[in-house]
Amino acid sequence: MFESLRTLIRLEREKRNLSQQALADLAHVSRWQLAMFETGKATVSFDFAIKIVKALGLTEVVVDGLRVRAAAADLPALLAATDAVATATRVIHQYRTLARELDATAAELAQATATLDALVKRSVSSAGSTAAIARAAERLGATRPEDDASAGRALRELTQPTEPRVRTARVKPPAKTAAPRRAR
Repeated sequence: MFESLRTLIRLEREKRNLSQQALADLAHVSRWQLAMFETGKATVSFDFAIKIVKALGLTEVVVDGLRVRAAAADLPALLAATDAVATATRVIHQYRTLARELDATAAELAQATATLDALVKRSVSSAGSTAAIARAAERLGATRPEDDASAGRALRELTQPTEPRVRTARVKPPAKTAAPRRAR
């Protein structure tokens, strides 16, 4: 397919009295690459061929029955749309990555919440009698917002287990009595 395109490009270049270097400069490709393509010693990409055809100002090229026409004037709009789609694809990828990270964070937070719930339940259940909890809760409700120390004590009473107070009887040590004196 490129054989007749090679010939077409060489003939058009010669018809316009352009050297290989001049055409390569117009098309922003290397002269060596253009020379290798024209002589058939190298194959090139379709993008390369399009650059050469555009540099020659050809609006229609027929190669082995395939007719290729230059794009209409809305080509800049199509290129801008292509860029917009590429940008949107990158943004979607970034959002999907962030969504996965947020899902992982939400799972960690749910696990931490469950752990905290278990700790609070354990603390409250071992905090003492219901009456003690009720008294601490009343004090907590009665504290003024600016009285952080009272609120902190009330919260500690709610969360820290209190051990039942056991009163032990004090045993008085036996009174010291004078030891009997020994006779001398």
